[in-house]
Amino acid sequence: MAIGDGHRTFSFDEWVLITIISMDQSWTSWTCCAILVPNLSVPLLLGGLFLFFNSLVIDHQLRTCIDKKTGYDLLNPPTIKQNITKPKPRFGPELRKQQKGVVKDLKSVFPTMLLNLDNSAASAVPCPLTAMRSQIEQIMMDEMLTRKGEKLKEEYIDIFPPDILIPANYLTKSS
Repeated sequence: MAIGDGHRTFSFDEWVLITIISMDQSWTSWTCCAILVPNLSVPLLLGGLFLFFNSLVIDHQLRTCIDKKTGYDLLNPPTIKQNITKPKPRFGPELRKQQKGVVKDLKSVFPTMLLNLDNSAASAVPCPLTAMRSQIEQIMMDEMLTRKGEKLKEEYIDIFPPDILIPANYLTKSS
């Protein structure tokens, strides 16, 4: 396509396929070729063929552009209604009643167990089995990290040569 007034001639040979969708996404045009024009005075210029293929009728006096097939007015779209659905409360009064009922049942079924659990939780005496398990897990973790460190040193021997002396103060934990 070429346009001009005789002094300057412009040629537009780049185009893209375009589909136009209304803001509320309820109307979609047919896909058509759109010629790219730099520095156009409007963002999008629709021609007669676009209006014909999409069955659009323009009334300049009423300022409407209506699709004959659907009745949708592109220049005066309907207002977008915002529909907010609130979820039902999860912890309503009915659930609280059920929670209280469960606690009441547990207190009546296990009165001595509840008393024992409360007493053991109140005393701050550490359990020796828990302390031993914690210490064993710590030793196992240290051994695993040492093995992984040795494996990394073997894999990257060029970065960690075995003849490098590490000062003793780097091996101790800092306080």
